[in-house]
Amino acid sequence: MFVNEADFNEHRLFQDLFIGKKVGDLVELMYNHDTLPHVIHYHKDDRIPAKIVFEVINVQTIQIPDLTEETIAQLFGATDVKTEADVRSKVTEIMSESKFDNELTRVTDEYVTAAQSSFEVQVPQTMINEEVKHRVDSLKKQFGGEENFKKFIEAK
Repeated sequence: MFVNEADFNEHRLFQDLFIGKKVGDLVELMYNHDTLPHVIHYHKDDRIPAKIVFEVINVQTIQIPDLTEETIAQLFGATDVKTEADVRSKVTEIMSESKFDNELTRVTDEYVTAAQSSFEVQVPQTMINEEVKHRVDSLKKQFGGEENFKKFIEAK
């Protein structure tokens, strides 16, 4: 599982669990579907785990540079983002899109789970393909582009 910065900042649980940990550390967490963030819900089969064990495989520290005109130009290129206020607005927009995507995924998963338990559903392959494409595109966006996404996949 990959926990991106937005998830890490949104869910205090991640901060409590992982801040101060180093590569190789194991972190155990009792599994409770109702209280855990959606990104760590277990979806592989009908079994529900009693606990989850995380192994820290990578730790990144990000030092945020001063927001000078030069830094803003490096980060956003030739766009309308020119000032610190523009940066804040753009970041808020990106985070809102990410939250929307995460909420849409959560609601979709809940709906599909409820539908599966109440009756047998034959899902068209085109619908599955579109859902997979949407999720992969969302992951690429969360990783900061296709190149970073490929690096993560190859690291597995």
